[in-house]
Amino acid sequence: MVVLLGAHTVGVTHCIKIKKTRLYSYGGKPNSTDPSLDPSDAAVYKKFVCPNTASSDNNILYLDTQSSVSRIDNSYYKRLQGRHGVLSVDQNLYANGASTKKHVDNLANNVIDFSSLFPKALIKLSELKVLTGTQGEVRKPPEQHDGFPY
Repeated sequence: MVVLLGAHTVGVTHCIKIKKTRLYSYGGKPNSTDPSLDPSDAAVYKKFVCPNTASSDNNILYLDTQSSVSRIDNSYYKRLQGRHGVLSVDQNLYANGASTKKHVDNLANNVIDFSSLFPKALIKLSELKVLTGTQGEVRKPPEQHDGFPY
């Protein structure tokens, strides 16, 4: 998964995905910002990209640097090392005590590893047996469960 998340080197998200979880009410606390997010990034997002208004919900945030948006490279991992991960799922790869931290370091410091591992991970993912019809289980996000506070 650490290698597959490297696809975020060319990804984007929208402000609505981080406003509550990282910028304005981290941990459910009003006006609280996720401490794992670089403070200067948070300040820029709040002031220019994702102000706390509904009109900014669809504004775009790059998951990597704009200069890297059209290249699959290891700069995404370097950004995680500097606490510049936009999404929590990304930055959590480099959290203190995370078993994935050493893998992020390896991928950040060795572009050859990422360049060779990423296509292999995509191939492996494509070989997974997708369950269809009545096989498996479809899980709904918590907000779609009727009456169940998951």
